[in-house]
Amino acid sequence: MLGVLPLLLVIAYADSKQGYKTCKGIEIEIDGGNPENYFVTETDVKNLLLDNGHDDVVGVRFDKIDLKKLENRVLSNNLVKNCQVARGLGGDLWVSVTQYKPIARLLSESGNNSLADFYVAADGAIISLSDHYTSRVMLVSGEYFKNLKRMNRNKDKDLLSLLNYIDKDDFWKAQIAQVEVSQDGEIDFYPQMGVKKIAFGQALPDEFEIKFKKLKIFYTKILPTKGIDFYSSVSVKFQNQIVCE
Repeated sequence: MLGVLPLLLVIAYADSKQGYKTCKGIEIEIDGGNPENYFVTETDVKNLLLDNGHDDVVGVRFDKIDLKKLENRVLSNNLVKNCQVARGLGGDLWVSVTQYKPIARLLSESGNNSLADFYVAADGAIISLSDHYTSRVMLVSGEYFKNLKRMNRNKDKDLLSLLNYIDKDDFWKAQIAQVEVSQDGEIDFYPQMGVKKIAFGQALPDEFEIKFKKLKIFYTKILPTKGIDFYSSVSVKFQNQIVCE
């Protein structure tokens, strides 16, 4: 125990010495240096940190810099999921930013389906579009999403699981162009090819695998024999059935 006290004193002394050092520069890392999307740039982050040039930190002593305040500034951009700001041992201000991962693009409520106003993130957050980058994800629409601020209600969990399921499956992610959800949770898919519409029914996690297996049979066994344009719609809503029209 006596040996621990001197060590703690050394750490406290070193920490206090760091506080009297001045910030030499800013180092910014986005998504661990390997971003999948490019919604925010290093310039965006720096402008947020410095309040667009009104609050510089370079040359300022670290004990005068409010790290939490800087983090909150960066987090004011709703495309940023997490931000950590810390003192670097080399004298720089170290900034680590994590962006949200979008899994779908929410169509505008204006009725014009060419306008998409928001993304749905993997954790259910509803985030804005970026001026720098457009993520190629499936579209979602329907009365279910009207006035929805975040998919964090109990009834949202199953639908969010379905959207994540599609996003993680290369075949279905490429095949399904749009997901439409009615107010009561009935789901229709609009594919890239094959049929104009797929009636999927409710988003029940214990039925995902079964329904998608039935759809895979339709695409791999039925369509090749009948022709890609033979059917206009297909339904997998009902147990043990594939209904084609």
